[in-house]
Amino acid sequence: MVSNTATATYTFTASSGVCISTATLTVTVNPVVTPTFTAIAAICSGATAPTLPTTSNNGVTGTWNPAVVSNTSSGTYTFTPTAGLCANTATLNVTVNPIVAPTFNAIPAFCSGTTAPVLPTTSTNGITGSWSPSTVSNTASGTYTFTPANGLCATGTSLSVTVNPILTPLFAAIAAICSGATAPILPTTSTNGILGAWSPALVSNTATATYTFTASGSGCFAIVTKTITIIPNTTPLFNAIPAICRGAIAPVLPATSNNGITGSWNPSTVSNLNSATYTFTPTTGQCAVTAILSVTVNTLITPVFTPIAPFCSGTLSPVLPTTSTNGITGTWSPATISNTASGTYTFTASTGQCANSVPLLVIILPKPIINIGVDRSICENTTTVLNATSINPLATYLWQNGSTNPTFSVSQAGTYSVTVNNGLCSATKAVVITIDSLPKFTLRGKNAICPGESFTLSVLSAQTNNNYLWQNGSTNTGITINTQGIYFVDATNNCGTIRKSFVVQNGICKLYMPNAFTPNGDGNNDTFKPGGGNTVNNFTMTIFNRWGQKVFTTNDVNKGWDGIFENKNQAIGNYIYQVTYRENNTGREVNLSGSFLLIR
Repeated sequence: MVSNTATATYTFTASSGVCISTATLTVTVNPVVTPTFTAIAAICSGATAPTLPTTSNNGVTGTWNPAVVSNTSSGTYTFTPTAGLCANTATLNVTVNPIVAPTFNAIPAFCSGTTAPVLPTTSTNGITGSWSPSTVSNTASGTYTFTPANGLCATGTSLSVTVNPILTPLFAAIAAICSGATAPILPTTSTNGILGAWSPALVSNTATATYTFTASGSGCFAIVTKTITIIPNTTPLFNAIPAICRGAIAPVLPATSNNGITGSWNPSTVSNLNSATYTFTPTTGQCAVTAILSVTVNTLITPVFTPIAPFCSGTLSPVLPTTSTNGITGTWSPATISNTASGTYTFTASTGQCANSVPLLVIILPKPIINIGVDRSICENTTTVLNATSINPLATYLWQNGSTNPTFSVSQAGTYSVTVNNGLCSATKAVVITIDSLPKFTLRGKNAICPGESFTLSVLSAQTNNNYLWQNGSTNTGITINTQGIYFVDATNNCGTIRKSFVVQNGICKLYMPNAFTPNGDGNNDTFKPGGGNTVNNFTMTIFNRWGQKVFTTNDVNKGWDGIFENKNQAIGNYIYQVTYRENNTGREVNLSGSFLLIR
């Protein structure tokens, strides 16, 4: 018999007489396996249900009953192995926990600014979690949300916290008062209806102090302080008014003291006739006392001065004294004495001195009036007579050379002066004598002229009083010349006439080129340049060596080649020239070329 509990091998033996060998057969008996599964963690009601595995941890496949896990209630699920597998059925329990709502004690309302309460991290029914915001504000009411810790089957909840605002008692401002004035009474009810009391209860009228108001009854109230300023009484201060002179402009009493106190005076204006005392009364509302100010009015003194004797016009003026003989200092108007005209000078005493203004007459004696004539010019080698006259027939004369005659003969250039004395004052007058010469001049022009050419022949002179007359009748300083000839001009001034002539010849007007030159420094033919012409335009000369290299070029008809190129003496031999120019008289353009020999 085959065993159904253990694997075994079975032997087959043929019946006697049958020629068949024995045979074996092994029958395997598999053990019955119990499927194993990982336990499913408890879930919260309503959460996503876990999926039951169709293969056990030890490889047994099968199905479940019920087939789907419930997410609302706990239950037991049975696993039936697939038919033909040597496996037992198995069960798996799934726990579904209910959702719990966290509960918290209400937080009482509190005053803004006080210590905020701490939010509990565990509800009264044992649920832990966190809050958002995490701390309670102590300045504004708000709602705080509780979120349960992960893994707990609980819902979130919220908690409202009320923060009552602080009410500040309001009071009208109390103005500062003057020391000793009636003290104000502090109100026991604020302007916004809050009752309370002050400490201290009474206001001092002698010293500045701070008073504290505390509200009575329950509620959120701020403590209010109020400082009441007591202003000490000030004595108005004024600059002393200097003594004034009788009759002077009276000073104006200031309406405001140096330390800012306004008020009025009695009497209101200062007398400029008598000394007096003036009382200042501060304007109402200022913490100040009355003040007095004395003003002294001095009598006037008349300054006394020594008279100034008459003096001659033009002499050194005396200095006006700045202090009178009776000790009064001051200034004069005008400040200095004129030495040309009589006048009255007024003395005004310096500020702060009580003195009258006084006049002082100063007499200026006139100098002799001299007539000697005007400055003049005389021609060289001539004589003129200077004649001095005066309206005083008794006047005396003295010339610079010692002559005492009214007349004086001169023949030299210079300044001649005469002094006239009329018995009281003297005066000097001078006349300037200059010497004129005959006309002095030169003529400027060209000594040679080409056909068709013209130039200006002009007079050059440093003298400005010359008159000119040319042979053609022109009175200009120059005439136009276009032909050869002898030309002359007469120059005339108050001393005479001078004639000068100028010769103009026909010029050589065409260029010719030499056939050799010798640059040996002997002064003869040391440069190669054109000859004959000095009136050409647009001149250009270029020189080449035998290899066609340019060794010299110029636009100056008077500048020649010295046989040097690149700071080296050039070799003896033939050189080529090319010359172009325009004839000045005809305007014709001329081109010349050829060779020449350099000889050393």
